[in-house]
Amino acid sequence: MSILGVEATAVFFNSLLHGLDTSGLIRMDIPFWEVAMGIVLTFILSWISGALIAAIYNFGLSEKSA
Repeated sequence: MSILGVEATAVFFNSLLHGLDTSGLIRMDIPFWEVAMGIVLTFILSWISGALIAAIYNFGLSEKSA
């Protein structure tokens, strides 16, 4: 975001979210600790989601084989 600027970032997220106006939500002065916390939380939520999907999948397999 710091490389592209506010306008290009807004265009990117508007196209990513199918025209939803995100220009009011974008801020360019994000401290390093918020970036690091966001990356860590993304990995944690991804791991939990994967574990939940695997548990549901395995539960479905055990019901069919019984």
